[in-house]
Amino acid sequence: MRLLFITDPRVRNQNIIVQTIIVLFLIPERINEITKGAGIENTNTSYYFDRLETLQIIKKHHPALADPARSKRTRYQIRDPVFRFYFRYLYGREGQYELYGENAYADLIKPELPDFVSETFESLCHQVVPDLYADYQLTQVPRQWWYKGRR
Repeated sequence: MRLLFITDPRVRNQNIIVQTIIVLFLIPERINEITKGAGIENTNTSYYFDRLETLQIIKKHHPALADPARSKRTRYQIRDPVFRFYFRYLYGREGQYELYGENAYADLIKPELPDFVSETFESLCHQVVPDLYADYQLTQVPRQWWYKGRR
C-alpha cells in the first residue's frame, strides 16, 4: 500500500503529508484552501504536492473546457480508492468504532458507501465512454465541468 511510502523516513515531514491527504477529504478544492487547512506554508506547497503526485496518491483535475496549462481552477483528488476509504472511514476513528460497538459498520459506514463509490463509478464511466461511442469523433475525453460558484 502506498501509505508505506508516506511513512518512509526519506520523505520529510510525514505528518504534513498525511494532514494534506486528510484535508483533501474535508476541502476537495483548490490548492490554497488545501494548504491552509493542512497548515503548509506557501513556500513549501510544491514540495508536498509533488511528492503526493509522484507517489500517485493525488491527481490534478481541470474543468472540461479549460486549458490545463493556463487554468487557475485546478482541483486535487485522492487517486487511490484504498487511500480514500482509509482516510475517510478509518484514520483517527478506531476508538469511535470500538465505543460504538458491533453496529458501527452498519450505522456509520454502510449508509455513506453509495456516496463514496460514486466518485469511482464516475471515473470508470469517463474511461469507458470513448469505447462505447467509438463511432463518434470525440475531441476530448469526457471529464468534469465546474463553474466559478460551484463548491
